[in-house]
Amino acid sequence: MKQLIALAVVCCYLTVMGACNNTGISLDPSQIKMKADSIVQVQSTAIRDSVNAACQERIQTQLVAKADSIVKAKGTGQ
Repeated sequence: MKQLIALAVVCCYLTVMGACNNTGISLDPSQIKMKADSIVQVQSTAIRDSVNAACQERIQTQLVAKADSIVKAKGTGQ
C-alpha cells in the first residue's frame, strides 16, 4: 500500500514538473497579475459564499434553539 502511495506521489510530481517546463508560453508581468487577480477573485468569491451559507445555516439553527429556550423558560416561569 505504501508503495502504491509513493508511486502516485512520484507520478503527480513528474506531471507537475512537466507542465511547469512548458517554455512555449510566456506572459508579461501585467498578464500574470491579471491572471492571478482573476484566480484570487474567483476563489475569494467561492469562499465568501460558502462562509455566508454556513453562517446563515448556523444563525437559523441557533435562532430556533434560542426561541425554544425562551418559550420553555416562560412556560415554567408562570
